[in-house]
Amino acid sequence: MIKTALTVSISSEDIQHFSYLINSTHLGLLSSAAQNIHIQTSHRPIQFMIGIRADEPDDAANLAEQRQKLSHWQAFLPILTHRGSAELNGLLVQYKLQPDLMVCYDENRLQAWIPTEIGFYLLRTGELRRLKPVSLEESFFSAEYHEAHHYYSLQISPDDFYLLLPPDLPTFFTTGEIADLLLGLRQLPAKMSELVHVARQRGYQRETTWLAVEVLRKEEDQHPGQERTRSSFMQAIFGSKKTAAGSIGKNESDSESMADESDEQNDVPKSQFERLLADRRRLIRLVAPLALVLILLISAVIWAIGRPNNTDPTQSTTDPAATEPTITIAATPTPTTRPTASPTPTEPPVILVVSARRLNLRDTPSRDGTLLTTLDNGDQLVQLSEPEDDWVKVRTDDGLTGYVFAQYVTTADAG
Repeated sequence: MIKTALTVSISSEDIQHFSYLINSTHLGLLSSAAQNIHIQTSHRPIQFMIGIRADEPDDAANLAEQRQKLSHWQAFLPILTHRGSAELNGLLVQYKLQPDLMVCYDENRLQAWIPTEIGFYLLRTGELRRLKPVSLEESFFSAEYHEAHHYYSLQISPDDFYLLLPPDLPTFFTTGEIADLLLGLRQLPAKMSELVHVARQRGYQRETTWLAVEVLRKEEDQHPGQERTRSSFMQAIFGSKKTAAGSIGKNESDSESMADESDEQNDVPKSQFERLLADRRRLIRLVAPLALVLILLISAVIWAIGRPNNTDPTQSTTDPAATEPTITIAATPTPTTRPTASPTPTEPPVILVVSARRLNLRDTPSRDGTLLTTLDNGDQLVQLSEPEDDWVKVRTDDGLTGYVFAQYVTTADAG
């Protein structure tokens, strides 16, 4: 299961040509004004956003065709949820569906079909990078479709930000500026609104659609049922059957642009393997206390059997006088009293606390400074100098010395 926050801003031009499906939420066609929608998604095994374009929205025939496409997608989505996102492309071909825009993800992997004129970005561990599309060995759709769309596939991590932005919008920001803005404590809609607002102040004028997805939490199962528990218990003891991989697993693992070392082993069976490990851990946590209690009982029985019971508690085999130690008191010299200097009071160090979710520590008071590390919310820092030009010099618990944005730290309460 995965929980995310999703914010989409649909421009006035796009809202007249597109219908959107965000999970089970339908955003209508032919609205007269731009829309800014924030959706806090619940725990779902698969989540998705689909854009469906109408060629001539003012024509009655095209509107009817658009509604028919929408009904086909609504009927397709339960099938996708049941079969799993690993079979996404194969199912799209089977049901003859071509998304004008699609972002689909589960707790392990994100896949997307995005028009070539839209930039796809990932903010991870404090660094914003533009993703590269995956090169597919097989053409799933027409040649014209592949020329106008890029396919993306990569592994998901907690606290990821995925952004669909016009490629020219990030050029209005310096290195690290977008990351510092998105890692603040505000809600996702406020972050994105300020991002666009700052870009407009610097000369950005286009009215475009953008999308932001923040990964909040990943969980295996939120409400496991009784049958599920019994099945997992049996799988933990006897093992689980291997399932078939999706239709595009081979291409994804070889060519995704943001792959970590662990991504090379990521495939559809991984989630089943993780569930198996989790079930076995639960079994160990259940059995370990029982085994400990059994060991203690056995130890108590052995001690009770081996304890001698032929001693007379009224008799003592030792002579207290014989064992009483002789204490010799030696004369100790009188210590010489020396005057002691009064301690000089010192100012206690100022402790700062990181108030942002993530905060970059740089070697110089500049966004272009080298990134030393990324701090987490609640980390404590020692202030080394007074803030100057929105930066403050600090030292971490690990001994790293650098500069952070002063507005993203607060003074710790005394005492």
